[in-house]
Amino acid sequence: MKTIKARVYRYNPDRDGEARYTTHYVPFEEKKTLLMVLRDIYREEGLTFRWSCRIGFCGMCTVKLNGMPVLACQTIIHEPSEILVEPLDINSVIRDLVVER
Repeated sequence: MKTIKARVYRYNPDRDGEARYTTHYVPFEEKKTLLMVLRDIYREEGLTFRWSCRIGFCGMCTVKLNGMPVLACQTIIHEPSEILVEPLDINSVIRDLVVER
């Protein structure tokens, strides 16, 4: 089975002294969005992130993918690959990928 290797920024102020990265292997599917990847990780191991409209209108799901800001709901992972997912601004993280707005 083809997989996406996702390294994800994690931080829980109630438990973690400092941020860390975790690695997750998610099944690759054609037309799978980054939001779908994040939801797969949430279902398996828990992950805090925001999303709402799923059509690219609200901007709630904005994160950094390999260092570039993207809308997770609109960003398709085109091939099995290794990706790095981080919050938009690591200086204002509330928890995991959620930042103060």
